[in-house]
Amino acid sequence: MFETIDRNNKIVRDMKKLTIPTEKVKSVKEGEAIAATLFQYLTKHTDGIGLAANQLGINKRVAVVNVTEPIYLINPEIVSVGKEIIFQEGCLSIKSKKPILTKRYDSITIKCDNYDTNMIFEADNESDTDGLLECMCVQHEIDHLDGKTILDRKYTKEPIKRGVNAPVKIGRNQKVVISDGSKSKTLKFKKAQTMLEDGWTIQEVL
Repeated sequence: MFETIDRNNKIVRDMKKLTIPTEKVKSVKEGEAIAATLFQYLTKHTDGIGLAANQLGINKRVAVVNVTEPIYLINPEIVSVGKEIIFQEGCLSIKSKKPILTKRYDSITIKCDNYDTNMIFEADNESDTDGLLECMCVQHEIDHLDGKTILDRKYTKEPIKRGVNAPVKIGRNQKVVISDGSKSKTLKFKKAQTMLEDGWTIQEVL
């Protein structure tokens, strides 16, 4: 069980502070004590599913995640990643009315000082939403420890032209095919912009 540190920390929202990379802890014991503070704050004061030490003003490389089960990460490093995907995220340190679209990976392998072997985070199958969410959360918290936020991972939509991977300029009255993953619509680009902000993506420029 963790040894709890009694601190009255508040979530850091100062972007200058959040862009400072954290320092490695010198021992697992030190990391466990910090993890206890993070878990205590996460469960009592937020509805979040993860927290990095620097979000509480502790400039140490420790983070916690609580999606499928409580996990603490001491001096985590990403070893390998899977394929890139688009995900929707929020952040305790960033005030936003809507989730932000980000670029993430569908699987990651990490190493931590508190685990003897590497850890793999990924969805077991297409319906394993918790597994995917845990994978995204771990990436999110490690980003914090590296001095990055979801604003650094923000997905900027690039229109796709038939058979061409390079971005193209689209006129306001030009028709596009957009999709939310389950259905598609064809409409003018100027009318599609609001839906694109809500997560729809351009599949084709007509």
